[in-house]
Amino acid sequence: MTEEKKSSTSQFGSERPELVPKQPFYQLMVLEKGASHVHVKIQTSDPNPSSMLFHLDLVNTSKPDNGESRQVFGDDKIKFKLKPGQEYRLTGYTMDLYKNSLGGLKFRAELSNLELKELLQRATIVTNKRGGKLIKCKYLYRNKTDQYFMDIFQKDGIMKVYKKDKNGDQGSPINGKLDGLFFASNPDPETGLPPLRSFFGPRRVNIPASDLFVTGTNLYFADFYCNRRAHYVTLVLTLAGSTADQFCREKLLTIDPYKNLFFMKAEEEHSSYVYTSRNIWVEIFYTENVDLLPYLFRGLIVSVPSTGTSRPEGIPKNPKCHICNL
Repeated sequence: MTEEKKSSTSQFGSERPELVPKQPFYQLMVLEKGASHVHVKIQTSDPNPSSMLFHLDLVNTSKPDNGESRQVFGDDKIKFKLKPGQEYRLTGYTMDLYKNSLGGLKFRAELSNLELKELLQRATIVTNKRGGKLIKCKYLYRNKTDQYFMDIFQKDGIMKVYKKDKNGDQGSPINGKLDGLFFASNPDPETGLPPLRSFFGPRRVNIPASDLFVTGTNLYFADFYCNRRAHYVTLVLTLAGSTADQFCREKLLTIDPYKNLFFMKAEEEHSSYVYTSRNIWVEIFYTENVDLLPYLFRGLIVSVPSTGTSRPEGIPKNPKCHICNL
C-alpha cells in the first residue's frame, strides 16, 4: 500500500511530514458481455487484491424485482447469468469500514460480435446443407392490413420506419433500438414472383429489389432464428454513412453485398439483378422511409389471399431449437 505525506506542527512551530495510508483505487470493469452472461472483474491499484472483500449487486432494471447479490474477493473473475434483451445495472462497494463505491455499470444483454459470428456460421451451414442455391429476387415485398396502407395514403404516402420489435432472438442488438421496415425477399421458386399467399395481411407492396439495394447501401447480418420449423435470416440494409449505418457498423456483422448465400447483387457493371436464397427465408430490415406513391401508380400495391396478420410485439425465437440457439 502506498503512502502519502501529511503535515503536522512540531513543538517548535515548524511543519513536519507525517505518513498516512493512501486508499487503493477500485472500479468495476467488464471483461466480456453477451446475450446470456457477463464477465466482470474489479480493477484496482491494491497490490494484494485477494485480501479485500467486495459486495456486488446486479439488478435487472427491465424487471426490478429480479436481482442477484454476491460477495467476492478483489482478484476474482465474476460471471453473472443474464436474460437476453433485458437491461441491467451492476454496482458494488468495499466490505470494510469505508464502504467505498466501485462505481456502476449499465448494459443490455445482447448478442456479442462472437455470438453473431456463431449464428452466421450456423445459418451458413443450414443453407449449404439444403443446397446453398440462389434465385433471382425481382421484388422485395411487404404484407400488411388494408388499414395500414389506408392510413399511409390518407397522410403523405410515405411508409415510415418504426422501432424493430421483439421478433426473433431476444438478444438481437437491433430489437427496440433500430428503426426500419421489414420486407421479405424469397420468391415462389416456380414463378420467380412473390408467393401468392400472405401470412401478415391481405395487402402487399412489391418494390423492385434494385430500387432499394443500390450503390451506396450496406448490408449487415442481425439474426438467425426460428419460430417453429422454418428458419429465418435477418439482414439489415442501410444507407452508407447514415445514423442507422453507424449503429449497425458498431453492433452487427458486415456482409459482402456481392458475395453471400442470403441476399446479393450482381457484380457486373450496370446490372440490376438481385439474388436471394432458395433454401432459407431471408427478411430485409430496410432503415429508410419509402415513398409508396410511385408504386401505387405502377400497380405494385396489390391484394393477396391472407391467412393472418403480424403481431405488434413480434414472436420470440423458439428456445428449444438446437440449430439456432447458442
